[in-house]
Amino acid sequence: MSEYPDPFDDSYPRNSYGDDGEDGKVLDVNHLHREIAYSDHPYLNGGIFQAIIDRYWAKGEHGVIYTDKRSPYRVIKVANLDITDSEHNWQMAEFLEENWKRDIEGFVKIYTYWSGTCDGFHYQLINKVKKTSTPFKVNQVIATLDLDKGDEVMFAHMEMLPYVGLTHPDLTKEEMMKRVASAAENITIKTGEVIYDLVQDNYGFREDGMAAFFDFNMNAPENAFNKRREDESLWDYYYRKIRVNAAHDEAMEDAKV
Repeated sequence: MSEYPDPFDDSYPRNSYGDDGEDGKVLDVNHLHREIAYSDHPYLNGGIFQAIIDRYWAKGEHGVIYTDKRSPYRVIKVANLDITDSEHNWQMAEFLEENWKRDIEGFVKIYTYWSGTCDGFHYQLINKVKKTSTPFKVNQVIATLDLDKGDEVMFAHMEMLPYVGLTHPDLTKEEMMKRVASAAENITIKTGEVIYDLVQDNYGFREDGMAAFFDFNMNAPENAFNKRREDESLWDYYYRKIRVNAAHDEAMEDAKV
């Protein structure tokens, strides 16, 4: 086998685009043997994500998702871990770092995870949004990432779920809610962490109908909705929250009509 990737293989990026901020040497994927996992490479840092991030795809409350220029089946989630108005990002990052290699059923497949400073990449993250979005959306992304010099940033290279929320065409709404509850239950059993933010923006489905979570809120305010009842199993707790949130979403859609 050749030491270098095939130069005509478009599944590999062509270069790493330069400076990576304060974390030292940039991983040049042109010289990365195809059998070496990115996540285990000694020079893994923000440079590889500079090489593979393509276009803006979506944003949530705390993170932004970009497409992967090499594959229509993968995306890169970016979040600022030093953001000051919430502890959500660093708690989620800690959870992902501890569990992303464990292949837990119900957990989105993550191919590479890295966090660190990448000051030289800040402008590009915003500029990629400018190329495909309105000025309003660009300002939303700027506010979401809230990047300052020296901020620690998380990159998670993950599978793109074809159906986000309760949208799988071959399943009933009831079937989907039950599968999401089972996915959440299994994640909690395997990790010991309770998932609180069970909204449709945080989970989805694969083509085969398996549910998976890609965003995790590990902290939630104490209230009756978030508290598990004494006579409630873990699965029933998750199913109740998923059903209530879905009903709320449906009511909001009806109100728009």
